[in-house]
Amino acid sequence: MAIEMTDAPESLAPNPSLSISFVSKQFGGEQALEGVSMSVAPGEIRAIVGENGAGKSTLMRIVAGLETPDTGEVRVYGEALSFTPHASRLAGVALVHQELSLVPPLSVAENLALGHLPLRRGLVSRRAMLRSAREIMDRVHPGLDVEETVSRLSLAKRQFVEIAKALTQSPRILVLDEPTATLSLTEADELAVLVAGLAAEGMSVIFVSHRIGEIFGLCSTATVLKDGVKVADVTLASSSPDELVRLMVGRDLGAPLIRPPRPGAPIALRVRNLSTDVVKDVSFELREGEILGIGGLVGAGRTEMVRAVCRLDPLNHGDAGVREAEEIVPLRSYRQAIRLGVAFVPEDRHLEGLAMDLSVGDNAVAPSVGELSRFWFLARRARQRLASMIVKHYDVRPPTPDLPASKLSGGNQQKVVLGKWLHRPLRVLILDEPTRGVDVAAKAQVHGLLKDAADKGTGVIVVSSDLPELISVSDRVLVMRDGRVTAELTGSQITEETVMRYATP
Repeated sequence: MAIEMTDAPESLAPNPSLSISFVSKQFGGEQALEGVSMSVAPGEIRAIVGENGAGKSTLMRIVAGLETPDTGEVRVYGEALSFTPHASRLAGVALVHQELSLVPPLSVAENLALGHLPLRRGLVSRRAMLRSAREIMDRVHPGLDVEETVSRLSLAKRQFVEIAKALTQSPRILVLDEPTATLSLTEADELAVLVAGLAAEGMSVIFVSHRIGEIFGLCSTATVLKDGVKVADVTLASSSPDELVRLMVGRDLGAPLIRPPRPGAPIALRVRNLSTDVVKDVSFELREGEILGIGGLVGAGRTEMVRAVCRLDPLNHGDAGVREAEEIVPLRSYRQAIRLGVAFVPEDRHLEGLAMDLSVGDNAVAPSVGELSRFWFLARRARQRLASMIVKHYDVRPPTPDLPASKLSGGNQQKVVLGKWLHRPLRVLILDEPTRGVDVAAKAQVHGLLKDAADKGTGVIVVSSDLPELISVSDRVLVMRDGRVTAELTGSQITEETVMRYATP
C-alpha cells in the first residue's frame, strides 16, 4: 500500500507545478495548519481530504493568496508566491470556493466577464461578452442560458458557472473546494469528465471533497490532513476507501445504526394536495419517530415542496398541518410553524442557515432568544451557557462561541445550523441536504443525531441527493419527479436502482 508519511521537502515530486513547504497558520490561539508540505505535478489530480476543521480550506486559501501563512513558502512552477489574490492569479492559480462568490443580480455572462469586460470603442461589447460566455459554458455545462440571471439558477447550475468563471482565467492550477456538494450524481459525472479533460491537457487540479467514491474514481493521489497536520500522501491505486477513512478520522466508522420499526405511531405532520408554482398535488403523512426521505433529481421540486410545507414559500392550493395535542393544526406561517415545534434546516447554510457576520454563539441560540429573555432583555449568562453547551455537544471546531461563524469550515458551520434546532423539543424536523460539504465522520455523526431525534418521537424529513445517505437513514422514501410524487418506497424497495427508476422520465 503506497502511503508516504514524511513532510520533508526532498520527498516532493520533481519539477512540480505547485510545491508547499512547511506551511503553518494560526487563527487566534487555534493552530489551523502546522508544518504542512506537499506537491502537485502538471496534469495530476490530487485530492485533499480530512475531517471538517482539518485545515483543507485554509491551505487552499493560502495557495490562492487569500491568507498569508505564519511560516513556510509556496512555489508555483519554481517561483515563490507572494500571498495576494492578484499574485496567485498571475501565477496561474484559480480557486473555486466551497461557498459560491457569484453576483446574484447579474447574468451568467456578466459574472463570467467581471474583471475583464470586453470593450469596443470604450464601451462594453455585449456581443463579445455573450460569445465568450457561451464558448466557456458549452465546455463546462452545455445548454445553460448565459443571459439568465444567476439568482434564478439552482445551486448546482451556479456551481458550474463558478467553475466556468475560474476557467476564464486560463489557470495552470485549478483548486476545487467541494465542487460536487450541490450536484446530482449525473452532474458530478459530468464534472468528472471535464476535470479529467483539463488534467489531460496538463492542468494541475487540486480536488477537495468528502465523497470518498468520487475521489477514488477521479484522483490519482491524495494528501490527508488531520488537525492541521499532514498525516500522509496516498497513491490511491494502491489504497482503499476504508484505509483512507482510517487515515482521516483515526478509526473505523463502524456499521450504520439500525432503527426498529414504529408501527401505529401518531401522525406528526399531514400534507394534503399541496401545490405551488412548481409542486403539484403532493399528499403524505409523517409519523412520530419516522424518518421520511425525499428522493429525486435536482429540479424535481423537492426543495420547493419542503419549503412550502413549513410555509417559507407560498401555496397555491392544499395545506400542511402539525399535530398539537389531539388535533392537526394547519400551518399558516413559518413563525407559527416554529412555535408549534417545526424546524427547517435549509440547503444553503451560507445564505439562509447562518448569519455569517454574527458569532457562533449568537447563531446557536438564535431560535431560543425568546426563552432566554426576561422583560425584553437577553439573559447573557443563560445565553453563554446554552451557546457553550451546543458548541461542545455538537463538536464544533474550534470550540469558540465568540468566533464569527464565517471563520468556521463548511462542515462546522453545518453543525451549528443543526445544533441550534436539535437541542430544542421538536415535533417535526425538516432537513434539505443536511450533509452537503460534511466529511465522512461528521456525516455519520449527523445521521446518528437524526436517528436520536426520531427515537425521541420527532418526525424527520430528509431531502438528499446522496442516494447511499437516503437509503441508510430513511424508514420510508418518497420519490419526486417534475413536482409530483412518483413513488413511495419502504423496506427492501429502497434501493439506488429503484429510486432512480422513479426519479427519471
